[in-house]
Amino acid sequence: MLAMAAMFVVTIVLGIIIHPFHDNDATRAFGTEGASQARFVFLELTLIFVFTAAIIWLARKNMAWIIKGLITIVIFFALISTIVPLTYMAMVDEAPPFSLTDLEVENEPLALEPMDTQGNQLLWVNGTVQYSNLREGAIGTTGKVHWSTNVTTIQSAPRAVRGPTTIGLCGEGGWAILNSTTGDVRSSDFFRTEEENISRGGCTLAFEQGGNTILINRNLVIRLLYNDSRLDQICALPSSVALGGEDDESPGLTFWNFTGEVLTISDGRKMTSATFPESESEWSQLCGLGGFRGTPPPQPLEERWNITESITTAAIGLSPNASSQWWVNQSEHILILGHPDGRITGFELDEDGMLVRDTILRTDKGTFDGEIRSITFGDYNRGGWMDVFIVDETSMRMLSSSSFTEQVTSTISDDNKPLLTPWVNIQYINNSFWSDEGLNDGVIIVTNMHSWQSGTIHLPSVKPVMGPAYAFEIVAFVISLALMVWLLVRPDWHIVNIVGILVGAGVVTILGVSFVPWLIILFMVLAAIYDWWAVYKSKHMLDLAETMIDLKMPILLVAPQEQGYSMRSSDGPASLKDRHEIGITADGEGESEGEMIRGDSNDSASTEPQRSDGREALFMGLGDVIFPGMLVLSAITWLPHEPSWFNIDAALICGIGALIGGLVGYTALMSFVAMGRPQAGLPLLNGGAILGFLITVLLVLGPSGLALGGVSW
Repeated sequence: MLAMAAMFVVTIVLGIIIHPFHDNDATRAFGTEGASQARFVFLELTLIFVFTAAIIWLARKNMAWIIKGLITIVIFFALISTIVPLTYMAMVDEAPPFSLTDLEVENEPLALEPMDTQGNQLLWVNGTVQYSNLREGAIGTTGKVHWSTNVTTIQSAPRAVRGPTTIGLCGEGGWAILNSTTGDVRSSDFFRTEEENISRGGCTLAFEQGGNTILINRNLVIRLLYNDSRLDQICALPSSVALGGEDDESPGLTFWNFTGEVLTISDGRKMTSATFPESESEWSQLCGLGGFRGTPPPQPLEERWNITESITTAAIGLSPNASSQWWVNQSEHILILGHPDGRITGFELDEDGMLVRDTILRTDKGTFDGEIRSITFGDYNRGGWMDVFIVDETSMRMLSSSSFTEQVTSTISDDNKPLLTPWVNIQYINNSFWSDEGLNDGVIIVTNMHSWQSGTIHLPSVKPVMGPAYAFEIVAFVISLALMVWLLVRPDWHIVNIVGILVGAGVVTILGVSFVPWLIILFMVLAAIYDWWAVYKSKHMLDLAETMIDLKMPILLVAPQEQGYSMRSSDGPASLKDRHEIGITADGEGESEGEMIRGDSNDSASTEPQRSDGREALFMGLGDVIFPGMLVLSAITWLPHEPSWFNIDAALICGIGALIGGLVGYTALMSFVAMGRPQAGLPLLNGGAILGFLITVLLVLGPSGLALGGVSW
């Protein structure tokens, strides 16, 4: 009994060890979105029913060789899912930790916008506007300069608005519109006194739209027609946004984005997306003329959508979950918002910039440390999909893949607390180990008002050795193949247990990262009901168990009760239907139909385990391990990661609670079996794991930990 309990624990702990390797979208059976959709649980159950029916039909047709072949293939792939992470951990050196250090950059440039995907960035350098490629130069320089322009109307680092062909600048003293390709000044002006021109007394943003300069001043939209300011057309931003107020309050601008026809802007309390009029007549109807008394008050621009929530920063970028690499696909965008309480939320955008739907942003942290200061998109290793960099009050973090898994954390020093929104820029440098493969490390540059910081994200020091295959993958394949050959040639309990534990660890991990805990619990409840019916009502599970044991496949764990026991010398149990002292369960993946069997050679009740040629053994199906293990791994994957008891991760504690509950259920099951009372395994095992999970979540996370978290059909 203790040996079986030990194998139960070892299988799940091994799943926890390999969990980080599989905690990504590529491994999730139905992606991140499918992890919270109940229909996929019913799909899994349907597959189990189909598998069960197929195995029973083949067994009745005496086609055991087909059954063994199919199960061998499934077991091999499940085995690979465990062996690959283990060989990776054994063979690949751990990458150096990431940290940020102060960086001295010539001429102390200030970044006016995030770096684009090609490495280009607009900088403010000693009073001039400079457009450079930071990747085409040494770290600590501004790289290759495309153009540099001295804008006489602006005296300090301006806000920049990039349009399709122009760059608009608004700073202390005045505004300017530049040609984005050459840097030539297309138009500019100094600010005037209120007596000279109330419509041009300052600006929050400046850009060009339809050939005319647009200034945003507080909540006014000013369209400059001629040098005569009396003919300026004045509209208003949608009523949901007001940048500043009376008494020279500074604008509360936290985000802006301009596409040529649509302006998206946030004042920190709300965000709006507004469309500009298309024709001169529409402008005239909508906007009054500045400078003329009696002109009707300015009308607001047409609002496309708005978000009414406090926003500290935001970013629009290519989706980390795009269907193809960013250099192929430039159409799938996502809007990510940062909030004062440390949350991030997101929305997908269609090709017209309209909000499509809320996007689930799962992070390792429910909230970050204080308000979100910056959100930036960047492909740190030029892999083709965007990573997201989050700067809060204390740290910078890199979130990778559509699951937003936290990969990098670095503390920002007290001396470098950003006074302006910092930009996280990505440079690439050649790593000699990877140069032949054309892959690079990512250099992270964080800029703020006073200084720059840098750090290198190192890729693992591995490379393909045979086509696309890595050395650790080849070794894993060879080990898995050797284990399968050993299993088929000499299928004794030693190899059955070794392969069974490895297979079970892989299955619990893949299923655990594929479903949120509530769906795993639904899965477990439905499977327990099915198990009870299959054992006590239809009894077809007994036929299935006989077939599986006769095949001596690692879909069960074996605990010999006496020295010298051998599965090879055992003909297996007599017909299970003729035995009363059994506990038998269906597995969770259709890969193993497991059982706990005890009994003697006659029909009478007995407290002795099964005997075969005078030897004793206890059997437990992998399903008894897989279902509780699924809940353990799901808790570790999807629950909030935050310090809890003894500073241990809360999600890990909740997972351990489910494991302990499963062990309690196992103890109860074995107690019933020892008393000669037949039991289906999953009701007790799953019930114990679920109860242990719920109690631990309530103790560690409170009632909020039981939130459904976006579960849908």
